[in-house]
Amino acid sequence: MNCTVYLFGEFGLGYTQYPQDGAEDIFRHGAALAETQTQIAIHRDGNRMYYAYLRKLDEGEGHYLGMGLMVEGYMFRDVNPLFDIFGTQFENIVIADRLLSLNSRGHVVANVGLLIEKRTEAERVTTNLCNTFARLTTQLIPLPQALFDHISTQVWKFGEDAAPSDIRKASEMSGYTLVQKGVFQFTPKATADGAQPNAEQPKTNPVDQKSSFKEQHSGPTEQKTNTAEQKTLPAVHKTKRWD
Repeated sequence: MNCTVYLFGEFGLGYTQYPQDGAEDIFRHGAALAETQTQIAIHRDGNRMYYAYLRKLDEGEGHYLGMGLMVEGYMFRDVNPLFDIFGTQFENIVIADRLLSLNSRGHVVANVGLLIEKRTEAERVTTNLCNTFARLTTQLIPLPQALFDHISTQVWKFGEDAAPSDIRKASEMSGYTLVQKGVFQFTPKATADGAQPNAEQPKTNPVDQKSSFKEQHSGPTEQKTNTAEQKTLPAVHKTKRWD
């Protein structure tokens, strides 16, 4: 597999990425589209496919950690396994207590302002991910010929229960395809009659114990145990244009 792995994010001192190259605009735009606690943004750029995992942190305005993967000439037949791979790595980063950590309230927060401050740790994480992805060649299929009249014009949004074939078909041709997990992060807006729509129920704060991190922050598992009323994402949420 010819691939490149990235770490990126926002921790209070502006956008930061390791390694730094031309992928910055792709990752930043995918992050700007995020509406949920956790998502994977897929973007096609010619013969390259970018898969960007984003996880919002518990504290800090606009703070998030992202992990990206660029694959040349191929695409994943199913992106759901990527949630497990990236999610496990996120947990390991928190437990390592270098780039991220749990504060006294049990919230995930950043330990750095820029990734370059902990370059050795950033390199260790990207190397681990690269070794993991190198074992997933059986999950790849050749990237179909690009339909250039459809690329970079639409954003497709899918919930975690969407069919892998639907996600794959959208990502073959659209500018950004988002696969979303977690509770919507939206600001209530007045409806036509002036009423305020119902906001999501606040999440329960995790306890201050690293040993319980997986139980308290396992987004996909928690969502499956929620009631049907709380599950707001349909298989295909919406389509919209972007500038």
